Amino acid sequence: MPRLALRIHVSEPWTFERENESADLTGWTADHREPDKEDWIVNVNRPYVIDEERFEQMRVSPRYLGEAFHNLVENSLVSLSVNIVPCGRSWADMDGRPLAMVGLISRDLQPETRTEP
Repeated sequence: MPRLALRIHVSEPWTFERENESADLTGWTADHREPDKEDWIVNVNRPYVIDEERFEQMRVSPRYLGEAFHNLVENSLVSLSVNIVPCGRSWADMDGRPLAMVGLISRDLQPETRTEP
């Protein structure tokens, strides 16, 4: 099964767009191959910045009880509310502050074409 192309809209923190020129990111995951997986690692096509630190991956999990990624993969949901944490950071703590990254994830039906060097 190929990579799953994704779109992520970061709604919190509200400063995300200011630090990154856009609140929208595109990327991909291979974690969709495991239907019971509770969180996914998403590789973003364009690095993003949080508190002046640059990241190329994020870990996402469904925000609400009872929601699951398999609904997104099977096309029974258009988007899913998610908790977001940059890879290398903890779910519960970002530099001493409570986790405050949330957003929406959806399948990218028109993935960006990207040329590898």
